[in-house]
Amino acid sequence: LAMDNLLNGLHQTLILENGSRELQVLVANHDVIRPTFKGDPFTTSLLFNRSSFGWQEVMDNPYYLYPVHTTLSFLQSKSLAATLYLALVRLMSRQYKDAFNQLEGCWTDTPLLAEEQWVFNQFAGTLDDGHPDAHAVRCKLALCTAFLEDVTLPFELHLELDSYLAKKHHVTLDLRLLEEEELRLLRLCKSATPRVRARLEFLSASARGQNSVTLR
Repeated sequence: LAMDNLLNGLHQTLILENGSRELQVLVANHDVIRPTFKGDPFTTSLLFNRSSFGWQEVMDNPYYLYPVHTTLSFLQSKSLAATLYLALVRLMSRQYKDAFNQLEGCWTDTPLLAEEQWVFNQFAGTLDDGHPDAHAVRCKLALCTAFLEDVTLPFELHLELDSYLAKKHHVTLDLRLLEEEELRLLRLCKSATPRVRARLEFLSASARGQNSVTLR
């Protein structure tokens, strides 16, 4: 039952066990999309493209291996690309909390490798998901590369932040960004909506210890 819960939403998987009874989950890392179906706006069905040229060009191996924690409560990642891919599949399966938790503590300050960039770009395929928690996950993704200067996000950060702020009161409590995380992302925005600009001025004033701020 624990493994069933752990693998819920994951497709194309194989459970491996060694002589020490340590478990790993093999997950195929193919190009993935979530097709839209008329009459089923919240589908979690996924399609995997095994003939994707972009996937074949950047992947050294057609799968990732995830060691299973001894508690059988979560999968461990061995690389940034593996972490991103697991978060991607969780997000596409609408398992928002699992996707968010997968990105917790995930960050890099070195330029993305071709494989990492390819997985990173696949998050563009989730932009049709306007669930409040989906916006939180994509904002969390942006934090992973907040220390990189020349990274291109698979979405417009100011628009994603605007949607997150507009729906913040509907975001699951555990998935809400800390104010310092919000401020870091707001400062990364190259453009701004009125809502984003107002939030930036408010949080900047708060960080300076000001008791009040005049929003322009």
